[in-house]
Amino acid sequence: MVARLLGISEGRMYDIFRKWVQLLDETRKEIFLRLTQSNIIWTYPIHFIKADGRARCSLLLDAFEVFTQQSSNNNVASSTHSDYKKYCTVKFLGSCDNIGCTWDGTIPSRNPGRIYDVSVTRYTKILSQVPFGFTCKVDKGFIIDNDASAKGVVVDHPQKRLKAKTANICGHVSNTKD
Repeated sequence: MVARLLGISEGRMYDIFRKWVQLLDETRKEIFLRLTQSNIIWTYPIHFIKADGRARCSLLLDAFEVFTQQSSNNNVASSTHSDYKKYCTVKFLGSCDNIGCTWDGTIPSRNPGRIYDVSVTRYTKILSQVPFGFTCKVDKGFIIDNDASAKGVVVDHPQKRLKAKTANICGHVSNTKD
């Protein structure tokens, strides 16, 4: 659509967009240098210390998907089709440090949408960036505990919501979620 608005070919628009993304990535590498451990502890979020009891979180990790058009090539279409999303997607593994900064290597290359989060984590070896004994925070569906423990990394999943007994206005006790 943008190519048609500008009166240029789609191939030329793709080249411009790709070069622009590469330039942004190079600029990001210069702006967001990898922080030292003392920088991280100095800027460490207080709510992490309250939740964990210590300042040992080194990486926030999650996978995300970008919707794509379905390819006319059956091999490509089957590898990008996500059974979970019911669309064709490209999956990325994204991570940042505990203050939200990304650095070189924290957003590895794309993968077909069919691939599982555990497989992407193994393939990219992103857990090797976490120092031994530190934690990696992930969401509840991200099951990488075995791979992480092999590298000496503790995986921190969010706690499940527990049912609590509460009294409603009429005085009846009911089970509700927090």
